[in-house]
Amino acid sequence: MQYFALFEGRLIESLLSERMPRRANYMQQPESISVFQRIKLQLGQKQAWTSALYLGLKLPIGALIFVINVIPVCFSVGLILTPVFDPMIHSINPAYQIDLELYWLPLTLPLGLCCLILSLKLTKFLTKTQASLAKSMLVKAYR
Repeated sequence: MQYFALFEGRLIESLLSERMPRRANYMQQPESISVFQRIKLQLGQKQAWTSALYLGLKLPIGALIFVINVIPVCFSVGLILTPVFDPMIHSINPAYQIDLELYWLPLTLPLGLCCLILSLKLTKFLTKTQASLAKSMLVKAYR
C-alpha cells in the first residue's frame, strides 16, 4: 500500500504542482519476523488505512470531477459553435434546424467564451481541492 501511496503522491506532485514527500517512510523490521507478523505490522499503521481509503475514494471522486468539468466545457463549445454549424446542418438535413443562425454569433461567442473561462476556473479549483485532499490523506504527519 505504501508504494501505491508513494506513486500517487509523485503523480499529484508532477501533475498538480502540490509538494508531496519524495520517499516512503519504512519501518525498520527485523529479519527474523514471519510474513504474518509483517502483515500485522502493516495493518496496524494509520497511514496504510488512510492510503487505502484515499485510493478507494479516488474512483468516485475522479468520476464526479470529470463530469463536473466536461459538461460546462461541452456547453461552452456548443454555444460558441452552434451558429456556425447550424446552417451546415440545415443544408444537409433541412428538417433538422436548431434555429440559431449566424446573426446570433455576436451574442453566443462572448457568452460561450465567458462560460469556457468559468469552467476552466472551476477545473483549477477542483484540482487544487483534489491535491489538498491527497496531501491530507497520503502524507504522514511528521510532527
